[in-house]
Amino acid sequence: MPTNPYVKLLIAGALTQDFIIDLDGKAANNLPGGSLFYAAAGARIWQENIGLIGRVGSNYPEAWLKSAEKRGLDTSGILRLAQPYEVRHFFHWQDGERSLQENPVASYARVGLSFPHELLGYHPQTTTVPEKMWANISANLNPTFPNEYMDISGAHICPLDLMAHIKLPAVLQKGLVNTITISPSDDYMLPAYFQQIPAVIKDTFAFLPTEAQISSLFRGRSQDLWEMAAGLTEMGCPIILIYRGEKGFCMFDAASHKKYVLPFYPTRWQDPTGIFDVFAGAFLGEYKTTYDPLQALIAGAAVASLAVEGTGAFYCLDRLPGLETARCEVLKTMVTAI
Repeated sequence: MPTNPYVKLLIAGALTQDFIIDLDGKAANNLPGGSLFYAAAGARIWQENIGLIGRVGSNYPEAWLKSAEKRGLDTSGILRLAQPYEVRHFFHWQDGERSLQENPVASYARVGLSFPHELLGYHPQTTTVPEKMWANISANLNPTFPNEYMDISGAHICPLDLMAHIKLPAVLQKGLVNTITISPSDDYMLPAYFQQIPAVIKDTFAFLPTEAQISSLFRGRSQDLWEMAAGLTEMGCPIILIYRGEKGFCMFDAASHKKYVLPFYPTRWQDPTGIFDVFAGAFLGEYKTTYDPLQALIAGAAVASLAVEGTGAFYCLDRLPGLETARCEVLKTMVTAI
């Protein structure tokens, strides 16, 4: 049974062990991170009782899962695998969109900080790690998470490997899950995989690529952002949300034939880690409250602006009460319909 039987939304994604040097040159070491926690925190702003779907190795700290439960997140859908996995991630942020992820020894030395012993022997994670961790998903098998999760109406799937993004929605759609949003992985947003994208996004509600990802996918086909978004909607997904870093967000709504541009909320950036995952979770959380894509866009952007001001997957949950609502009011005046 889930630890909380009243789960309302699902988030599926990766869990990592993070080492971050932020834009101020300050380090935060050995933190619970990953797209799953960041997106769940964003959703938790607007919804209670979020269920998590993930996989962790035998070496993943149990205390980190307990800390998530204390935040109102249900961890019953996190499968602990028998073998250990390398899930360390290192980020040395250079600006709002670029981070160094190799040679952490040089990065810590450059900012005059001691190198954390937990990073000894670190190498950037390869795509084979998530592929191995999610390899046993099958629409023909019982899902590897509580059956009660199949009765939930909304789910967001964070960046995972291509086959996980094809198989996991099929599993969820066998239940009552009727609103699925997906954030793609860099690994398959390439021209070589163009013909496989419909298998990922058909029958989903929203697809959330970054500007770099959608531009990469359509290389040689189009350079127009709206044309690319429209092309994705023709594959069976009515809402395309594009993250443009410090420039903000774009949304193409095929049902209403409307295009929206929303600048990023004016704030001081400290740590961009997980920012788009936070946005994606908050978007789904608000949408399942109001069923208004534009309001969900604004709500997601408001929470993203909170997350970027500090470090840690759950930083946005420690905001001043009402701050996210106040920022929504400001962002409503900033959105432009094209």
